[in-house]
Amino acid sequence: MNSEGQIHKTDKRHIKRKNPHRIAGRLLEIICSMMTFVPVSRTYMAYDSPEHPGQLCLNCGKPVYGRTDKKFCSPECKNGWHYFHEADYRKCKYWAQTALGRNHKILKSMIENGVDKLSLVELQMRGFTPRLVTGHISGDAGIQQYACYNIMYKENDTEIFDVHPAHLYK
Repeated sequence: MNSEGQIHKTDKRHIKRKNPHRIAGRLLEIICSMMTFVPVSRTYMAYDSPEHPGQLCLNCGKPVYGRTDKKFCSPECKNGWHYFHEADYRKCKYWAQTALGRNHKILKSMIENGVDKLSLVELQMRGFTPRLVTGHISGDAGIQQYACYNIMYKENDTEIFDVHPAHLYK
């Protein structure tokens, strides 16, 4: 198509052959050559240009282009930053789950062996971590009742006693 809007001879050739892919491709070329793209500014989303980067990537320090609220230069940097900063949380969560599993295993073995009472020192030597529980009930006379998943037990200053499976429905 020329500047007057008339179809050029080469464009007619593609139309005569009726090849839809060629027609579509050529028409797209024609339309794109005639158009001038003007960026639309939106009030809720502004963009940075390569001449004026918004900020630096939080992971690698390279300039970040694109939306002004963008924090990372690539998905790889985003994933790397989050993986590194979540490491402490993952370690803490893993440690807590492991310790709770160990506590449950120790309490379950106490029930299976018929042991109802054991000193805190002996339990800690076996790997029991008394400060990690999944439930707590304050009792009378300083006796606290705790739960480790489905096992209930009572604790005072020196020992754990009355270890029994929890009754979920009373």
